[in-house]
Amino acid sequence: MEFWLVQFVGFVAFSVSSCSYQFKDQKTMFGLRIFSDSLWSLHYFLLAAHAPAFTIMVAVLRAGLSIFMFPQHRLLIITSSAIIVLFICYFFSNGVWTSYLPLLGFTAFGFALYFYENYTISRILMAVGYFIWLNIGILMSSYAEIISSSIGCASIALGFYRHKMLKKTPQPHG
Repeated sequence: MEFWLVQFVGFVAFSVSSCSYQFKDQKTMFGLRIFSDSLWSLHYFLLAAHAPAFTIMVAVLRAGLSIFMFPQHRLLIITSSAIIVLFICYFFSNGVWTSYLPLLGFTAFGFALYFYENYTISRILMAVGYFIWLNIGILMSSYAEIISSSIGCASIALGFYRHKMLKKTPQPHG
């Protein structure tokens, strides 16, 4: 029963995060990401994967502070949170290099936050972050993360296509 509950929390987080990329408005998308990331943090705590869980908790705070509360201090918030995550990864590493992967994913999404006003750069950096989290999901046996990160990349590509490519298509005059 516990296994299915853990995976269910991950799949709910996955559903919310996948839908979030279909919003063109960056603030709406990041607001939904904050909610889904809160669920992801719970998912990883339930898996006893503490480095990813704490990393995602810091990511929730980073996004909320840098996008919604103190955007003028975005660089300071992103840099400070990266240092915190470095310590989290070091604390939980036990000498295993894979414990530092959450820092790489965190950094990719951190740069996406920094460039959130530039739709293209922000979404490309999110895709890089998803690729890193895909590997974390494989290493941590999170089926929800594996599926979510794979579909997250596809969702970013679909949203990018809809928002960037379709608007360049000439519309017939009627």
